Amino acid sequence: MIVSTNATELYSAYSQCYATEANRRRIAFYIDLAFAIAALVLTTLTVAESAAGLVDFLNRWLPLAALFWLGLREIEPIAGDKRHRREAVNIQEQFDLYFWKDSSWPQHWNRLLAGEPIPTRTIKQLAAANQNQMFTPDYWVNTDGLPDNDAALFRIEQTAAWGAVGHRRYAKLNRLPATAGALAVAVVALLLDVSTRETAVALFAIAPFLVGRIQSARDHDALAERREVLERHIRAVLDPKRPSSEADVRSAQDEIYRIRIEHRRIPSWLYNRNAEHDRLTIDAAVETAVAEYRSGM
Repeated sequence: MIVSTNATELYSAYSQCYATEANRRRIAFYIDLAFAIAALVLTTLTVAESAAGLVDFLNRWLPLAALFWLGLREIEPIAGDKRHRREAVNIQEQFDLYFWKDSSWPQHWNRLLAGEPIPTRTIKQLAAANQNQMFTPDYWVNTDGLPDNDAALFRIEQTAAWGAVGHRRYAKLNRLPATAGALAVAVVALLLDVSTRETAVALFAIAPFLVGRIQSARDHDALAERREVLERHIRAVLDPKRPSSEADVRSAQDEIYRIRIEHRRIPSWLYNRNAEHDRLTIDAAVETAVAEYRSGM
């Protein structure tokens, strides 16, 4: 497959938007973590019976600050601006449609779902700002010779599979610190005979971190399930004896759009760490399905 400049620009543009949104989430995570560290410091100082003034200050204000931050984070007055996510998802939608319908993709844009496409000027500005993401020729599995609609469905299946595996992996990873944090507070309180007041203060302080990790695990599991349902739907639709319709592709593409617009994304460091392994397994599975499809044509 020849990589066009247009496709490369679209890929770079939506990657830049996702990176901007990731920075917002990263800041929120660091604040959650800072409260958890403060709880550890408070417990240590309390047991050591040192820095009485700092202990008293933390006992008084740390729970209030943690609860205020938790409420602020949940109602999202700061991170509530969805512009970057909407831009990223819309550009990625255009990227997908470009491979399905080439230059006629605007005729198949779902304005009821996605609104208006992102202007070309904005795409070029975003692409120019992104210097790290490069679109590779083997991004999609090879679907040469397949009907356009079936080839598009295989690409959607590939996208859904990558996301499903990544969301499951990140959900499991989120449960570990949540469980460890709760157990650590209980163990410290029991073994070091920390008072009920200090234990309660520590629990309040780590609440944003615990709630954030538990909520993240639950949401990523839900997104993984939706992607797996989409995979199964596509497998049921694809039939070499009955080429798929544009309506089949549009309905599957609409579902992947709805999934992407959810405010949850796999961190790039985790994605990149497992990218080679996932490429060998997920892409290989889709390539096998493509080969079986070809053999039945």
